[in-house]
Amino acid sequence: MKLGKKEWARWAEWIERVKSDLQATVNDRAVFHGFGDVVRANEEWIRAHHGSYFCDFVARSYVARSAIGVRRHVKRDDDSVSLVQILSQMKDCAPQLTFDFYLQQFPRNDADGFFWQKPTFKLVSENGVVASGQIIASDIEKLKLLTVQVETFVDKSSRTWTAKGSTAGSHSTISTGLWIPSTRLPASTSVC
Repeated sequence: MKLGKKEWARWAEWIERVKSDLQATVNDRAVFHGFGDVVRANEEWIRAHHGSYFCDFVARSYVARSAIGVRRHVKRDDDSVSLVQILSQMKDCAPQLTFDFYLQQFPRNDADGFFWQKPTFKLVSENGVVASGQIIASDIEKLKLLTVQVETFVDKSSRTWTAKGSTAGSHSTISTGLWIPSTRLPASTSVC
């Protein structure tokens, strides 16, 4: 792949899409935590009115949405936009991604009083002159290590039912701690 203005513009567009998708996931987390606060404040009413069915549904939906949102960005597929796809292309183009090319995309503006381009470029460069494929590859590996449990959860959860009648995953394994006393399970059981 040759790096030019067209490729850079595509990366910029993709980065905005990834950012928007990941921001929605972060926002969903805040909403889910707010939901948890409401549930905890109304535990008795929820228990008395069998509200755990709805709470379980919300928790499963949130966990599934979050897990799929994370997984989507650690998969590399030539036909899709993902964070790993963008980083992989940047790694492949690293020898062409020079500081001079970077400055063409983000020209210095002395009016702001801070030359932010230099320290920012150093995050992907060993020498400050050209991007390092090794640094970018290391970042990809770190991202994959951080998300391997989520990816495994989604892969297992998306399988069909087994002969024993269950799927491989459970939403409670990666839930973020919403505890709802269930009328169907013993009161000490965490269903979310």
